[in-house]
Amino acid sequence: MDYEYNIYQSGQKIKTYNIKKNSHNLLPFPETGPNWGRFGTRDKGGDNWVNEKVCAALLGFFYSLPLNKYSKALYFNDISAYDGRNIGHAGHNIAGNDVDIRYPGSTNGAQTLWKDAMKTYKNEEAFIKDLENILDVAVKWKFIKNYAYKKGIKNTTGKATGVHQDHFHIGYR
Repeated sequence: MDYEYNIYQSGQKIKTYNIKKNSHNLLPFPETGPNWGRFGTRDKGGDNWVNEKVCAALLGFFYSLPLNKYSKALYFNDISAYDGRNIGHAGHNIAGNDVDIRYPGSTNGAQTLWKDAMKTYKNEEAFIKDLENILDVAVKWKFIKNYAYKKGIKNTTGKATGVHQDHFHIGYR
């Protein structure tokens, strides 16, 4: 089955994505867009597969960022395998609902830790302000099971999670 996702801005259609569902009812999320791309290596069986609701929400999230004061690129990885199985990431238990995204200020090249991404800002407060703004947008698109490296980040579980030193996690629920 093919899915058509139409992106509108100010009442005008600006982009259409036609995506074919696989035999496991998952869609390959587009690897690049106007403000997103992929980072890291690809897992066996792929790692950018989403269900149809998450595909719509993730497209909405990325396209909404510039309208919500974040115009730089973000880089994602590690959603689900083509058959929906967990690809070895704790918290990625629901097929296609969880996405890892590098911190603002990161590239899609070598691993970028929180402390390094933060250096692209004037200080940690400015970095956290951008991250929290991104997470505000994510929550508007129903990504509410979110994690970050540091404790107390708005719209996350609030727990410090060491595994998230080089990316934050958004979960659609």
